[in-house]
Amino acid sequence: MPPSSGSYAEYRGRTYTVVATGADWVGLHCHAGAGSDEFPDAIEFREGRTGTWVQLPRATLARIWEQRVQGLWRGSEVTVWNSLPDGQIVLRSGDPAVAARLGMEGDQNMLWATLAPANEVEVTSVDTRDWRQ
Repeated sequence: MPPSSGSYAEYRGRTYTVVATGADWVGLHCHAGAGSDEFPDAIEFREGRTGTWVQLPRATLARIWEQRVQGLWRGSEVTVWNSLPDGQIVLRSGDPAVAARLGMEGDQNMLWATLAPANEVEVTSVDTRDWRQ
């Protein structure tokens, strides 16, 4: 699977997707049933629209960063948004002409998106920027 755009954090040598943040904590996506053995610094575990996540003190994270992944699909530049378990990826575009050409759904406020097989998308760039901690 290609890398995906989003916010990520490293905790105890593993990378997790950031789902929420507060002044001194960060919420990381984790698997259902995760507990204090995997996350001994957990403030609490929560359920949300994206699944289970753990709230951790920001100071316990080795690194937090944002990543933007660009790619080519059917000859057009797109943002690789995220990967799905079935081998497809979510692609997004803010350009209405590109969106129309690729059959994407959405609008100028929420951007346009579509699903594509991962093997049809060529990643052209991965840009990362560390968050200030």
